[in-house]
Amino acid sequence: MRPPAPAAKLRTMRAIVIGAGGEEGRDLVHRLARGGAFVLAVDLDRAAAGHTAATAPGGTVIPHGADAARPREWAAVRNRAIALWGGVDEILDPEGVRATPRSAAPRP
Repeated sequence: MRPPAPAAKLRTMRAIVIGAGGEEGRDLVHRLARGGAFVLAVDLDRAAAGHTAATAPGGTVIPHGADAARPREWAAVRNRAIALWGGVDEILDPEGVRATPRSAAPRP
């Protein structure tokens, strides 16, 4: 996992976190949220993603239930983030759900 981004960058970051309902994903979402990031918290278990979003200490965290390993569901995740924020700056997958998630994210 890469080191945390500087605080100024976090305030404008638009991120998708895959596996947000698990321990590593939840910790990552919360770290981004503390910095003020906009986060789409994705997990197979929508309730777990919802819990992560509800307990986030700041930022804007929106839960999304999806299987990011399935192309159609991944497209819906990506499209929702783009519709919400006009683009995606980071796709973070601490548990390795998608082999190459960055390739699916268009840059604004």
